Amino acid sequence: MNVSVVIPVFNASPFIERAVNSAIAHPEVNQIILVEDGSTDNSLEICQRLTALHPCVELHRHPGGANCGAGASRNIGIDHVLQEYTCFLDADDRFTSIRFLNERAVFAQHPDADGVYGATGTVYHDAIGAAAWEKSGLDENTLTTVRKPVPPEALFEYLIDYRPSIHSPGHIHLGALTVKTQALRKFNLRFAEHLVLHQDTAFIWQCAYYLRLYPGKIDCAVAQYILHQQSRFVNHTDLSASRTIFFSYLVRWAKQDGLAKKYLLHFKRLYCRAHKANCSSWQRLRLTLGLLKINPGSFQFFLYGWVVDNIPWLVRLKASCDKRFGFAPRNSAHDKIN
Repeated sequence: MNVSVVIPVFNASPFIERAVNSAIAHPEVNQIILVEDGSTDNSLEICQRLTALHPCVELHRHPGGANCGAGASRNIGIDHVLQEYTCFLDADDRFTSIRFLNERAVFAQHPDADGVYGATGTVYHDAIGAAAWEKSGLDENTLTTVRKPVPPEALFEYLIDYRPSIHSPGHIHLGALTVKTQALRKFNLRFAEHLVLHQDTAFIWQCAYYLRLYPGKIDCAVAQYILHQQSRFVNHTDLSASRTIFFSYLVRWAKQDGLAKKYLLHFKRLYCRAHKANCSSWQRLRLTLGLLKINPGSFQFFLYGWVVDNIPWLVRLKASCDKRFGFAPRNSAHDKIN
């Protein structure tokens, strides 16, 4: 099993070497692609040193050393992948010792598999990151994961929460996903470069729609998300604007690629939910009724979604009860940071 690891780098000097070493430690990794994104610290110098030290590490930059964002950097990385499998790692995160423990077996057991996903753990780097995380009702034992094995044909609806559930169904963190390079190129799967936030989520959802993704190690961390004072989770509290842009992008994608009407309506409803000003109460009701017409047997699911949209005090009351009695929070860390 030969793997390429794509690592976008921006102002990550305290973390880069640890991230690269966590990838090099795995014999499956034969290529590490660093894409330096116009950092203002000494990240470039560290990348150059790592390239000189390790034959499997290569360095790429944007024209003129410009800062173009994580999405554009990952896309450059995809263009330079040479190995059979591709995975991604943020420069301030790291792989664990079991990163590829299940992948080889899953790909062998399922010849139709295009990708394998696992769980991502959390590590506190400083007190500011820890405080922000715990303020959301999470702790260092929190896993970002799919909470139960899901068949590949059902994964897309599961991830987009098409049938709104009382508790969050779970998520896939980008650092825990391994995909066949050929599959990425067959469907021209790329990162949406205009999305400052949520581009990871958009990419994973699109992979789940086009590809057959199987669960690997979903009950134990195969990668770790490092929480520090510069983490996106810490520095982005009001996400209504970025989620509006994100769901608007998904609506356009659903139209352009001819997704089923039920998914188009679902993304429109999520767009409405991103900010109260995006849609009127009548528009929200019409979307709910449209989804009920397509799926008349899912009344309870869409009724819950309508309550979330229109009676927020009930949702806040339920969240308070969940926290008191130890249920998983509806809005997980993944909702906030990706």
